[in-house]
Amino acid sequence: MILRYSPYEIPLIKALPINTNSELLRRGFIVSLSDNNRTILGQGEAAPLLGISTDSYDDVHAELQRLSELNISFNNENAPYSPFSSVQWAIESALLDSNTKYLSDTTINFQPLFSNIKALKELMTLPNHSIIKVKCGIFDLNDEIKVLKELTHKHPSIKFRLDFNHRMPLEKSVKLCETLNTHIDFVEDPGQKIADYKTFYEETGIYFAIECHEHNLESPLYHEKGLKALIYKPMLCSGLTHLKHLKQNSPELAIIISSCFESKIGLNNLAKCAALYSNEQVQGIGTASYLYKDTHPEYWTIT
Repeated sequence: MILRYSPYEIPLIKALPINTNSELLRRGFIVSLSDNNRTILGQGEAAPLLGISTDSYDDVHAELQRLSELNISFNNENAPYSPFSSVQWAIESALLDSNTKYLSDTTINFQPLFSNIKALKELMTLPNHSIIKVKCGIFDLNDEIKVLKELTHKHPSIKFRLDFNHRMPLEKSVKLCETLNTHIDFVEDPGQKIADYKTFYEETGIYFAIECHEHNLESPLYHEKGLKALIYKPMLCSGLTHLKHLKQNSPELAIIISSCFESKIGLNNLAKCAALYSNEQVQGIGTASYLYKDTHPEYWTIT
């Protein structure tokens, strides 16, 4: 197979908040694997995320240029093709894309993502959802509690996955979650330091989840009482190799495949990844509506 790539850019109408940074432009690369006749066999995406990815845009660009000039046999999705996490995933996902059997008879369920409680208000008039993800710790604590409680009255069977992103002190996380206890599937970052996770579970009995990154793939927290799920972003974790390791070594934990605000090509491959490795879970790949609502489709360019 021959590797080719095309840079893309998506200008955003409003900034995409990522930790302490924000993006006004989503940039990345569409990676294609083709045969000697230039027939595209599969496509992937390398899109490092500002403020989270260890890869830089320029480093990924240089790496793709290097790989496109080599004669490499891209025929094993387990091979270490690149030290750059997003490039490795782009190649692996293009290989996955070349084999569509994984989605032939599989349904993937995913959670809608709401960036704050204001965005949640639109859900009041929408059909019921089983699980939704909400980012909290942004507005006044009592306001957030009020909106979330109102939603439980509107949708009695709803379950929340709350993501605090280390914004909220432990005592406030506890207060918010205790008012919604039976409606919480799990929470992410329930405090401002790692030690808070154990304390949170001991005080509330509510499960927590950990987001995987390359630097914490062997975290002792994976064996902590109260841990229910691992949030796995292939773009940040060098693709499938570590995912297979986690599945084998922590079979009791749910694996939630999560996006990095990729394009439709990237989201399609995440769905295939979920179908193959974690199709029994409600996945974290429901970011297309958020991204596309905040973009002008006519501005999508591949250069």
